[in-house]
Amino acid sequence: MSMIIHVYSVMKNEERLLPYFLRYYSTFADRIFITDDGSTDKTIEIAKKNPKVTLLSYNFRGDFSKYHNACFYKFYKKYSRGVANWVMCPDGDEFLYNKDIIGVLSQQQERGIKAIKASGMTMFSENFPTTKGQIYEECYFGVRSHLYDKMIIFNPEINVRFNMGKHITYLPKGASHSWAKILLLHYRYISRNTSLERLYINTARYTENGLRARVKIALGRWNDGVKMIKEGTMLKVI
Repeated sequence: MSMIIHVYSVMKNEERLLPYFLRYYSTFADRIFITDDGSTDKTIEIAKKNPKVTLLSYNFRGDFSKYHNACFYKFYKKYSRGVANWVMCPDGDEFLYNKDIIGVLSQQQERGIKAIKASGMTMFSENFPTTKGQIYEECYFGVRSHLYDKMIIFNPEINVRFNMGKHITYLPKGASHSWAKILLLHYRYISRNTSLERLYINTARYTENGLRARVKIALGRWNDGVKMIKEGTMLKVI
């Protein structure tokens, strides 16, 4: 059975993780749609070099959650409805993983499933990856994170809505959904600098005190994660 998969992501200043994102999703996705949210680094330049990428333009303004949803609806209905079997909508640091992801998606489609929830894993590493292969070949330690259990894989024939960060997905009444053996690898804490950079991508969302508190929390989590890796108490995910 032919399987067509489209990936959509809204990105801002993702030049460090984007090569890994594209390298991974290009292994099974037919098209990758990236909507830039005002990047000032090499995000657009890197994206343009991948033949599977289509860059989309949208005027974000006001409430990010509201316009992120509006942007997504507009594009997946235009480009994927009636074309793709499945749509995925990960953030730039999220990798939806199964070693046989096409097989899993095929099984779910045969069951009549319209949306799939992935199991969240927050990934940790002392140093940013240097491999030219897949990111999980070098950064493979993580902890279970129910916050990142996300339903961001679905058949584009249905209408979906998300809350902020896509932590909750609203499906139309009667749409069948399920858990499947797909992991959402969230590469949030993969070096001290990366742990902080993720916060500074959208500083406008936080007050000065709020940002300071989040920096403290991020550094604490990264330090704890590195300690667990060194002690051998963190799970090797892949």
